[in-house]
Amino acid sequence: MKSVVMKTLLEVNKGESVVVRELSGGRQFTGQLRTMGVKEGSRVKLVTREPFGGPLVIKTGNTTLTLGRGKASKILVE
Repeated sequence: MKSVVMKTLLEVNKGESVVVRELSGGRQFTGQLRTMGVKEGSRVKLVTREPFGGPLVIKTGNTTLTLGRGKASKILVE
């Protein structure tokens, strides 16, 4: 049986595509992400990680988003 390794979006490598499994945060936070297309089961790709603690740029479908590291740490993926 294959074991599933969950990690946060912060731990994803540049260029890697992953599937969102869980959004851990309040209703406003999770609602905002879902509105932007980041929801459980959606595939996201890490486009780039800005230097010096800057935000992450991700792509989901035809949408490109910039997320701060705090938000990215609350998105569990595999």
